[in-house]
Amino acid sequence: MAKLVLMLDDVAINEYRLDKKQITLGRSSDNDVLVDDPVVSSRHAIITTNKNALMPELLDVFFDDLGSTNGSRINKMEPKKRQKLRQGDIIQVGRSLFRFDNEQDDVIDSTAIYIPDDE
Repeated sequence: MAKLVLMLDDVAINEYRLDKKQITLGRSSDNDVLVDDPVVSSRHAIITTNKNALMPELLDVFFDDLGSTNGSRINKMEPKKRQKLRQGDIIQVGRSLFRFDNEQDDVIDSTAIYIPDDE
């Protein structure tokens, strides 16, 4: 199962399992991931999981900034409107850094898809 790992000085201090279709991040207490930081919007971002179109047993995970005042960063860059997350991506929300850990990537690395040539 995919998760966000809250990092502090390269040390994991908390984990948030992405066990729902949508996980919200923000300063408000009604978010799934509470980020206690005054520069974080009350509803800052959302992480969405969808079944992969080619391999439905796998999930694609997307990050969306919800128009927050101070924005977000993925790997130190401003994310696209909707950005697909990859193993090891570092997500910055305010001063908090989260590492995206997608345990299914080991499965993908060992999976081969055979597509026969048209005859």
